[in-house]
Amino acid sequence: ISGNLNIVSNSKSSNNSEKLNPNIKINLDSKNIQLYLPDIFDTTIKKNNETINNDNNNNNNNNKISNLLNLFHLKGKIDIHNFNVKNSTRNQINFLDFSFANNDVSNGKFDGLIRFDGYVNLNATADSANANQVYKYLPLVISKDVRNWVKNAVISGNGSNVKFKMKGNINNFPFRNIGNSETENNEIFYISADVKNGELHYANNWLPIKNIAANLEFFGIGMRIVSDSAN
Repeated sequence: ISGNLNIVSNSKSSNNSEKLNPNIKINLDSKNIQLYLPDIFDTTIKKNNETINNDNNNNNNNNKISNLLNLFHLKGKIDIHNFNVKNSTRNQINFLDFSFANNDVSNGKFDGLIRFDGYVNLNATADSANANQVYKYLPLVISKDVRNWVKNAVISGNGSNVKFKMKGNINNFPFRNIGNSETENNEIFYISADVKNGELHYANNWLPIKNIAANLEFFGIGMRIVSDSAN
């Protein structure tokens, strides 16, 4: 993390059990933050005039790979339960009442939890988003081919009513849920947004589709675009 990181409060609490280490509570209220999340997002930047990303096997220390998520502000509460270095699989991080915004997303909000055994339950929403920047926020668990198609095909558009949900053990990903319903194992991966004034270049040698009004969904291992109108 870099930028103006402001930890409003940092408190610890514990019970009388010697088996559990103290819980850790942190309140954040920060501006101009850059988050380094190389295991989650494929956000490419340039270093030393060379374009690199985490799909490259580059071991040159002068060209370190950086995956940066830029945020105007990041505010919320982090609650780490049962922090235990010796048995990290028991650790759980709760994200409470988080809000964020940047050039791509306005009025973003998220909450949820991550356990160190691989279980996640995360929910996020945003009032609006730039459709041609959606590819940057597709996690690496989505195949590279799909991410590249979204990057090259979605030329423009104004997204609204953006929703994200991921629930289940990431070791089992990709989940097999259909639409926004959970699997029999209560697993779900789902992203949706309403798009207006969209432009889509579906494939080479196809004419671009313009003025799209549609609902865009990513779910499980699939993607769906339902359009009411386009030219």
